[in-house]
Amino acid sequence: MDFVNNISSEFKIALDLAKKDDRLGIHSFHRYYGKLIPAIPRTAIEKFTECGDVVFDPFVGSGTTAVEALYAERNFLGVEINPLSVLISNIKTANYDLDVLKKLEKRIIILIETSAESGIIPINHTTIQKIFHHHRRIIEF
Repeated sequence: MDFVNNISSEFKIALDLAKKDDRLGIHSFHRYYGKLIPAIPRTAIEKFTECGDVVFDPFVGSGTTAVEALYAERNFLGVEINPLSVLISNIKTANYDLDVLKKLEKRIIILIETSAESGIIPINHTTIQKIFHHHRRIIEF
């Protein structure tokens, strides 16, 4: 059987266009070797599913397909055995309360500004607990 490269296929054209789009910022959350470029699952999801469909990924890895599925308003189901990959993909696909995140951002900025006077910004377990002590439902230690 001879392989035929179909360079004019509808999927290839859509994929080439998707590669030119900006990536969602969350894809840069963590360096993960061997991850898909987001354009691949994005294009497949757009071409082969509809809003509300379920996208299944048997090897979730860093969650690229999960992020793209949720962004495209699809449901997502995935399997992964690597605990670090599970953690990364759960963080990338969680729903966060933006009001809580804005409050945390303000607390971090205040901490940095007040610490800047001494020239030292103490980044340790105690400092992190001070920032997040009211928000343990988001961050567990």
